[in-house]
Amino acid sequence: MSLVLSTSGQVEAQQEPADPVPGIVVKPRVLDAPPAAYPTGAHGDAVVQLAILIGEDGRVSEVEVRAGGPPFDAAARVAVQTWRFAPAMRNNVPVRARILAKVSFHEPPPASAPPSATRSQPLPAASQPSSSREPLAPAVEITVEGEKQEDLGAIHVPRGDTRLIPGAFADPFRVVEILPGVAPVLSGLPYFFVRGAPPGDVGYFIDGIRVPLLFHVGAGPSVIAPALVDRVELIPSAYPVRFGRFAGGIMAGDTTSPSSVGRAEAQARIFDAGAMVEEPFAGGRGSALVAARYSYTQALLSLVAPDYELGYWDYQARLAYRLSSKDRVMLFGFGAFDHLRNKARGMPRSLRANVAG
Repeated sequence: MSLVLSTSGQVEAQQEPADPVPGIVVKPRVLDAPPAAYPTGAHGDAVVQLAILIGEDGRVSEVEVRAGGPPFDAAARVAVQTWRFAPAMRNNVPVRARILAKVSFHEPPPASAPPSATRSQPLPAASQPSSSREPLAPAVEITVEGEKQEDLGAIHVPRGDTRLIPGAFADPFRVVEILPGVAPVLSGLPYFFVRGAPPGDVGYFIDGIRVPLLFHVGAGPSVIAPALVDRVELIPSAYPVRFGRFAGGIMAGDTTSPSSVGRAEAQARIFDAGAMVEEPFAGGRGSALVAARYSYTQALLSLVAPDYELGYWDYQARLAYRLSSKDRVMLFGFGAFDHLRNKARGMPRSLRANVAG
């Protein structure tokens, strides 16, 4: 999709139909896109290319500079964050979409000096300033950037879809329970048979990092904060060789890209609570993220089964810095802890920790 914006922000390209056909993915449409202001103290022309993530509400949630340097990149990022869109639609449901935007800057002409008081002849008509003419704002071209499905037979679950699945508690990994070929050991427990393979033969990965146990003890959630997961991929069979050494299927999760705008999300349930905070720095080139979850199941369990002790917690931390338009360095660490004990039978404690970086 290619859209060109005029000075007034009106779209000068063909729009999608108002009533899309069910099952068809409708691309996002520009509703309001104020032009970027030319940076103070800058000189010359420049072009900045950005990757923009549009949320289900039509607001810009992430902005990443792909090409262009200071001070134009900062001016383009500020302008893009004020844009508003009609969100992309899939089956008449708003979904997130990532697009590419190109913002062009042209140095404005220098202000003309006031005419001399001794001048008696009028200026030629061709050189007289026209009050009816306004300088044209830089045109902005927007194209949609799609995702390529690399693995044959894989089932992709975007995080936005998990909010629509009952019983998943917005946890992307719990959504796999309803996918074809997947059956839990017991309804509500996050231990799955994948096409007949037992839970111990199923592999779990986060950003390519193997996770020994993805879910907390009992009916607990996954050890990764839901707000940090961008999508989940289930490969029930014939998975790529990079996963290997598993007889069952593969559940691979990808985390969200570092954000150039601050964001936070919190979740509280009857048995645990968690939160995630991300804050950019260095003009959006860097990003710091922390997330944690803590369970207070012991307080509830003591009322119905005082002989048992049960608890868990987890954490995630990520530090990213963009070196150039194509290079980024990132440190990502996460860990989890579980505690289960039967005091009446004298069972030893069962502790489990996932630590990776």
